[in-house]
This record gives sequence, C-alpha cells and structure tokens, in this order.
Amino acid sequence: MEMNVIINVIEIVLYIILGGIAIWFKTNAKINKVVNGLIDKAEDEFTGFKQGNEKFQAVTDWIYEIIPSPLKPFFPKKFIEALIQNAFEQSASYAKKQLDKVVDKALN
Repeated sequence: MEMNVIINVIEIVLYIILGGIAIWFKTNAKINKVVNGLIDKAEDEFTGFKQGNEKFQAVTDWIYEIIPSPLKPFFPKKFIEALIQNAFEQSASYAKKQLDKVVDKALN
C-alpha cells in the first residue's frame, strides 16, 4: 500500500513539474514575441548609423513601462536588458540560418 502512495506522489510531482515547464515555454515565447515586436519598432523609429545603443535603451524603456509597478522590484532593468539581448541573439541566429540556406541553394 505504501508503494502505491509513493508512486502517486511521484506522479503528481512530475505532472506539476511538466506543467510548470510547459507554462514557462509558452510564456517565454510570448515574451520573445513582444520583445521582437519592440525591436522592430525601434528599427523603424531610429534610422542612421550607430543607433544601436539608442534602440536598445528605447526597447528597454518600453518594456519597463509595460511592467506593473508592484512587479518592478522583481524585474530590474538589468533583467530586461538580458531578455532583450537574448531575443536579439535568437533573431540574429535565425536570420543567419535562413541566409545560409539561401546561399547554399544559390551555390548548388
């Protein structure tokens, strides 16, 4: 009887962990979509050379404005900056892969 209880508890814990992971991935995808949209907005609003830092700061400020005031202590600007950098790197990596595919097709 005790073994059944232990197995049931382990199953419940695994379901909770898997549910948490699924929620994290879904939330992470939504956050990246918002961040990428704001990066695109910054690209449109800031034109010219050497505007990268201004774009980065604008996106940081826009995201920080979205965060409700009671949650701001839990999401400092350094966290937001890391989030933006991660989204940018993922976008750049995807763009590079797509460009590599086009080049490979053109060469073959």
